[in-house]
Amino acid sequence: MRKTSRKERRQMNVNTLQGLHACCIRAKDKIAELNNTAVTNKKSADGTTYIRWGRTVCPKTAFLVYDGYAAGSYYSQKGSGINTLCLPKDPNYDQYTDGLQPSGRIYGAEYETHARNTWSHLKDLEVPCAVCRIPSNNVLMVPGKNECHVNYLLEYKGYLMSGYYSPKGPSEYVCVDDQPEGIKKADGNQDHNGKLFYFVEGSCGALKCPPYTGGWELTCAICSFSPKV
Repeated sequence: MRKTSRKERRQMNVNTLQGLHACCIRAKDKIAELNNTAVTNKKSADGTTYIRWGRTVCPKTAFLVYDGYAAGSYYSQKGSGINTLCLPKDPNYDQYTDGLQPSGRIYGAEYETHARNTWSHLKDLEVPCAVCRIPSNNVLMVPGKNECHVNYLLEYKGYLMSGYYSPKGPSEYVCVDDQPEGIKKADGNQDHNGKLFYFVEGSCGALKCPPYTGGWELTCAICSFSPKV
C-alpha cells in the first residue's frame, strides 16, 4: 500500500477544513432560518383584531375570526352600553331566567340610510359585522379619511356612522365599509329600530370649516401599521 506524500496529506487537511467551513455555513444559515421562523410565529401570535362593520367577510389581508350581527342599546334609551358590539351567530348561554328582568338590554342594529340614494336599499336591514385578525399589533380607525398615512396599510375604507344626533341615548362612532351588506329580517324588512346606524355629517362652528365642510358625510379608514423596510 502506497504511503501518502506530505503534499497529499496537506491537501487532505485543506479539504477537511473546507468541508468543515461549508458545514458551519450551512448550520449558520439553518439557525438564521429557524430564528426567522420563530420571529414570524411570534409576530403571528402577537397579532390583533378589528371589526369590519357592514360586512360578513374580512379583507384579503386578514383572517376571519367570526362574523355576526352589530348590536347595541336602543336608540332612544339612556341606559345599557354605549359601545357597539359584534355578536356571534352561535351564542352560548349558562344560567338564565326566562322573561325580561331588571337588566341591561341589547338590540340588533339597523341601517337608517333612506335619505341617501346610494344606500337607500339598505334601509331597515340589519347590519352585519366581521371580526378580523391580522399579524400587526397596531390598528387604528382614522375618521375623515378614506386612505392611510405613511407606514400604514389600508384594511378597509368606508363611512363614519353613529346614532342620530338628537335622541337621549348616546352612541359610538364606527367605520362602516363602503361596500356594505345588509341582512334581511326573518319577518321581512319591518322597522324594529333598536341600534340605528346613521351617516355622520360635519357641523361647522366648533368644528373647523375648512378643512371640513358642513353637511358632508365623513369618510373613514381602518389602517394597520406596516412600516416599509
